[in-house]
Amino acid sequence: MTRESPAQIERDAARWAIRLGEDPDAQTLAELEEWLAGDRRRRGALLQMQGVSRLAETILSEKSGFDEATPARVPERTSHAITRRRALGIAAAAGLAVSGIWVLEERTRSYATIRGEVRSIPLADGSMAVMNTQSRINVTLAATSRTVRLDTGEAWFKVAHDRSKPFVVEAGPVRVRAVGTAFSVRRLDEGSRIEVSEGRVEIWSELQPKERITLSAGQGAFLADSGRIADAGTVDVDRRLAWREQRIDLEGETLAQAVAEFNRYNERQLVIVDPAVAGERFHGVFRAEDPESFAIAVHDSLRVPVSLSEPAEIRIGVPPHG
Repeated sequence: MTRESPAQIERDAARWAIRLGEDPDAQTLAELEEWLAGDRRRRGALLQMQGVSRLAETILSEKSGFDEATPARVPERTSHAITRRRALGIAAAAGLAVSGIWVLEERTRSYATIRGEVRSIPLADGSMAVMNTQSRINVTLAATSRTVRLDTGEAWFKVAHDRSKPFVVEAGPVRVRAVGTAFSVRRLDEGSRIEVSEGRVEIWSELQPKERITLSAGQGAFLADSGRIADAGTVDVDRRLAWREQRIDLEGETLAQAVAEFNRYNERQLVIVDPAVAGERFHGVFRAEDPESFAIAVHDSLRVPVSLSEPAEIRIGVPPHG
């Protein structure tokens, strides 16, 4: 069965947010439980849409002051009265894309993805965050600043232009500042990897705040927590960001590196049992949620045994004899 895309899950979650805002009956709740059981990513998407709906309720009540029981005026050509509750459901379905209705107060919102999940998050200032697998961010929008703390994982940001409110991503001591641009940050063990797809960003470490560099579109760098900058230069950003479409794009990575990347997305883990093949290099584009196809490609390329018999892992190679 074809795996649902994150966009499809979000659309379905928005529809459920509308239905749950209209006094659901027992049949609707039973259908909801069945839908939630079909994919573990669905519950998080629904909670996100319900959070958007609750925030919309606060904003709409402040902005318009209309009572929930009072229908809004609508053109006579339609017979459906748009109540406040239904308006909130529509706002959830739209993801509140019309940023003009937001009231920017200092509030922090947290988002997380589970293994294998890639999720798009519309932010209240009109920016967009796309979160990779097993990632967690905290977003604080204030009157004079916009701050995202990346606790784990990786995210790509499309930043709405606003010079009066700098957009800063914090990943440990690493800082990435932008105004109106698009870039990704991946939190690693001893630093962060930054890649820029549009515009420019300034990067530095709070441990060495005077040591700063600027990266432009098509460039990337690894910034250690200590402030050391490595691997700065031109990169194939589109290839590096293939994960946004749940793809893994290999261009000379070792088998060990490729296996580590696939294992970020899948419960069924790839295991290299023959260290001799770990350094072999691979090229190709694969679906992140399909480690089986990658394992078969490894078998065809290296002519090494691949075992698909275990439900929890896929074993590559033959163990060396002791």
